[in-house]
Amino acid sequence: SSKSILPFPKKIRLSNTNKDIFISYISEVSIEISDPSYSLINSYNSSIINKIDNFVYKILKENNFDIISKFEFCYDFTSELFNNLSHYEKININNEIYRLIKNRLRYNCVKSLNKHLKQDFYLIGKSWKKLGFETLRNNYDYFDNRNKYSSSIFSLDCGSTSGEYPIYLRTYEIVLNSSCLFQTMTSMSSQLFGDLTKEVCFNNLEDMMKKIETLRKLEKNDVENLKNKIFNQIKKNNLQSL
Repeated sequence: SSKSILPFPKKIRLSNTNKDIFISYISEVSIEISDPSYSLINSYNSSIINKIDNFVYKILKENNFDIISKFEFCYDFTSELFNNLSHYEKININNEIYRLIKNRLRYNCVKSLNKHLKQDFYLIGKSWKKLGFETLRNNYDYFDNRNKYSSSIFSLDCGSTSGEYPIYLRTYEIVLNSSCLFQTMTSMSSQLFGDLTKEVCFNNLEDMMKKIETLRKLEKNDVENLKNKIFNQIKKNNLQSL
């Protein structure tokens, strides 16, 4: 029987907030392989760490986002590198490698958008500061995050660092709080968003910049329609296990 993957609201939360931000992104980031959050990776010798670092660099450089987001794609590499580990141990180290990949993908998207949009791009997350970005605070103020989504015409979503399913807590918060979703492509995007995929999902940095320019030209009513379509599409397809 189909069941909702996330309990989905019946309608978008109405807000009187002025839409004074073009696009916002609320997240934290961790791109250095030496970061303590990658403790399993760092328990290995420098030769293994370098192999992981090179793999992450290479796949981000050579592949589109729908390939990068595939858990199996990363797992094939992990399995080969750690062929003496049990399946369970491989999964654990793979989770860290996957998280590193997704964090660096976030960084690449933010760097491009920030350079291109300047004041029209609004970033929240304390950890961005030490990477040289201007940001307001950490991303753990739930009520203020809700307000930021409500006052953003579009909200960036670079996907979860722990999986490839396009709908998770951030996505849910964006669509619930009346912002229009702009999301990295995953291998499941077209199943979930259907025809809307080509408008609101981007598969590489060039595609992201092209689509952001198209979205910038939309009239207020068009954005409103797009937002409602996304909401209804997710509501419909989130009930089916993909």
